Formats: sequence, structure tokens, C-alpha cells
Amino acid sequence: MKMRDAGHEFALYVSGLSNFDYGKSDRYVLQDPQLVHRISRVLRLHPEDLLILFDANMHFVAHIVSIEKKRIVCAIKEVKQNVQIVPHITLWLPLLKREAFEQAIYSAVELGVNDIQFIHTAKEQRHWHGKREFERLHNIMVAAAEQSKNFALPTLHEPQSLDVLLDQSKGAQCIFFDVEGKPLLEVAQGLNKVPHQNYVVFIGPEGDLTEHEKFQLQKMPFLFVHLTPTILRAQQAVAVGVGALRSLLS
Repeated sequence: MKMRDAGHEFALYVSGLSNFDYGKSDRYVLQDPQLVHRISRVLRLHPEDLLILFDANMHFVAHIVSIEKKRIVCAIKEVKQNVQIVPHITLWLPLLKREAFEQAIYSAVELGVNDIQFIHTAKEQRHWHGKREFERLHNIMVAAAEQSKNFALPTLHEPQSLDVLLDQSKGAQCIFFDVEGKPLLEVAQGLNKVPHQNYVVFIGPEGDLTEHEKFQLQKMPFLFVHLTPTILRAQQAVAVGVGALRSLLS
């Protein structure tokens, strides 16, 4: 059967997809009302169109066999495990204001960050909301994964103090983006000469770190790196900084 050329392969998150036993059948039936509505009414896909179904562990390349009122039957063409991008990058992210926080998370997924460690800083301007916040951020990560096709979602970690995280970061190459740091290109050339498997990238909060917090980083030692001659907002620093590291180190 010849597949239709839809021009774009849409990727859709399906919770629990990894539990499907592909060895018993190559047919996967979608019955979630929201997914059925999205595929048939929003994306307006048709039988024979290709799509990608994924969860945090694996993804299927499939084509649509039939679209019914309450279910969609897909034929699985290929099954792949999600692969983490290397080198491993852990992003230390302060508790930013909501919109900036969401933008930073979205960029982190697009750029293949492996872990996101939330961090308490002296100048943070809001509280952490626990399970409710994890659920909201998971939905943002799914949206970013669908767009970027980076299906290996980063692991989110409860906020910790700077003191605790500094003890845990030993052995990684640690970078703090700061307007007074060394030029990124100069630092990257040095990193390429002595490659590391694990990087910690720390983005400062709105209002920057205190002098004491910066002193703690310097003792580790963190590499202080500047991205541009201007001061970036935190969410912009995530996109520019992590994106540059991925391009230079991958």
C-alpha cells in the first residue's frame, strides 16, 4: 500500500505506549478521545497518512489504517527506543516567573537537555508548587518534544539549595553564564580539547545571583562564560547557551 505524502510527520505523545507488546500485533488502536479528536479534527489526517507516536521511552513510526468516530487504528512500521543526546547536560534552572519558566523548559527540551534541576536562589520571586507544577511542566515538555522530535524527555528534579547541588556536581564540567565571564568560543575550544561526558549548565535568576552565590560557584570551580555583550533574560540564556553548547560539543 502506498502511503500518502502528507508533507509532515506529526508526532503525538501517547501515555503508556511502552507497554504495548509489538511482538503480538503491529496494529495500535488509539482510543483516547482527545487524541482521536486531535488527529481527525485538528490535524485532519487521513487513512494512509504517516505519524509518530511516542512516550518517554520509545516511539513508533506508523500509518493510519482507519479513522472511526471513537478510535483510530494505526499500523506500526518501525519501533525505536528514545535515545538521549550526548554529552549529558544537566540544566540548573532557578524558579523564574511563570512565563519565563515555561519558555526555558520548552527550549531545554528542544535542545536535548537530559536533566533539569530546579534550584533555590536568594532572589527567587515565587514558590514551588510541587505535583501541580510537575504536571504543568510535563505538558510543556510534551509540546516541545512533539515539535522538535526530541522524544527523550528530560528528567525534572525537585528544587534544591545551591549548597546541596554544589556537593553533587563534583566530576562534571560546570558552566555558569555570566556577562562578565570569558567568551563562549574561547571556552568551547578548551572544552573540545578535553571532552567531558557530563556538563552542568547554570542559568542565573531574574536579578542575577548574589555576590556570595557567585563566590560559591568560583570555589568549585565553575567556568564563567558570557554569551553576548548584552544582558539576556534567563529564558533567552537557556536557548542561546545550551544551543551553542549542543552545536559545539555534539
